[in-house]
Amino acid sequence: MWSNPYLRLYYLLFGLYLFAYEITIPYIPLYFKSIFQLNEFEIGSIFTLISFIVIPSYLLGGLLSDRMGSAKAMVLVLTINALITPLLPFMNKFLFILLLAISNFIFSSHEVPETSFVVKVTTPEIRATATATTSLIQSIMTSPGTLIGGLIWTSLSPKANFWITSLIALASILTFGLSLLKLTGLEGYRKELKPT
Repeated sequence: MWSNPYLRLYYLLFGLYLFAYEITIPYIPLYFKSIFQLNEFEIGSIFTLISFIVIPSYLLGGLLSDRMGSAKAMVLVLTINALITPLLPFMNKFLFILLLAISNFIFSSHEVPETSFVVKVTTPEIRATATATTSLIQSIMTSPGTLIGGLIWTSLSPKANFWITSLIALASILTFGLSLLKLTGLEGYRKELKPT
């Protein structure tokens, strides 16, 4: 799998990107509680509402993937999400919740292009192993994120989590994401791409 350049860049892109968000996502309920003084029921209600809002995003991901190709769709939604993240600490309570819902909607739309991409760049004989390797690499790379997020929260500020997350996420896109786009463009990456 690692010899496949498409998979290699994909693994690195998502590993680093998801590591970045592990710095922030686990602390969002705490942010609601400590910054906005929301109680547990209110926090649970917000996340329930966001879960429902996110549902149509999978269709959006499929439409984007079919229209522009899975690699471009992935990089597009990851970039938009990473650009939204640093704005969150500047928002009041209502705008924070609204922007968080939009961010989750956009981010969740990456899942269908991601699946489509793996299917395109693998053969049936290794597809399941490639998918399992994705989970393995992402789990390894994201593991330190929560600990680092706690250190940032306590040593800098809760707002710094969002900014550092965004910087790392954008770095993953500028390195591995753009490299993936360049590779797929050079290889004539379209529906007719032959797996390697």
